[in-house]
Order: sequence, then structure tokens, then C-alpha cells
Amino acid sequence: MSTRSVLDTGALGRNATLAAMLGLWVAALFLPAIMVPGGPALSGLDVLVRGWRALDAGVYAWLANPLFMAAWVSCWRRRYVLAGTLSGVGAVLALTSFAAAGLARSVGSAVPDVTLAAGFYLWLAAQLGILAVAWISEFRTRYTAKT
Repeated sequence: MSTRSVLDTGALGRNATLAAMLGLWVAALFLPAIMVPGGPALSGLDVLVRGWRALDAGVYAWLANPLFMAAWVSCWRRRYVLAGTLSGVGAVLALTSFAAAGLARSVGSAVPDVTLAAGFYLWLAAQLGILAVAWISEFRTRYTAKT
């Protein structure tokens, strides 16, 4: 019985893992991401389309989306250090979502209390997942003995 991970299966495992991370990101678009009490739930797609407007309010989490895509392409092209760097910055920006309301209020924006929903957590899992894929792949490329 083998204890090899998905990433140990070579290109097929790496590509399957990359497809899974992209699948999480896409699935997050169709699920509720933000719930506003007394208002409609915003899907991940709504947040993606409208989120760039929050940049003026000091909320930079939306920038994790283009960084995710750039990291995903970099990982697919086996540029693991670049992918790891891009996804690392993206993951940090994504994690600022937990402080987004406070950040927006600190610059004078009126922000209702919001609840982060399943779509948000899938999106965050994709952000952190691509980071893990990039760095595990880089580690394996550097430190696995070539036979």
C-alpha cells in the first residue's frame, strides 16, 4: 500500500490538484459569499464584479483574485517560486477579508455588519490551496533526488 500524496503522482497529480483549486475558486462564484442582515446574500460572482470598488475604502482583499489567477497560471507553467510568491501575497490579502469592515469604517465608509458565508470560505480555501501546491511542488522539484 502506497502512502504517496496526490502531488507525488507527477504531472497528472499536479494537474489534478491545480484543477481542484480552480474548481474551488469557480464553485465559490456561485455560492453565497457575504450575507448582509436584512439584505440579499451576495454570491462570489457579485463580490468579484463589485469588489474592486472597495479598494478606495482601504479593503484590498479583492486583489487576491487576479493574484490567484496569475499564481495558478504560473504553477501550471511550473514557475513554482513565482506562483508561491503571488499566491502568498494573494493569501495575505484574502485573509484581510476578516478585517474588511473595520478597515472600511476606519476611512469613513458606512459598512453594515456582514457575515462571511460558504462561498467566501471556498474562495479562501482555493487561495490557500494554490499556495500549498506551489510551495510543495517547488520543494519536490528542488529536493527530490533525480533518478
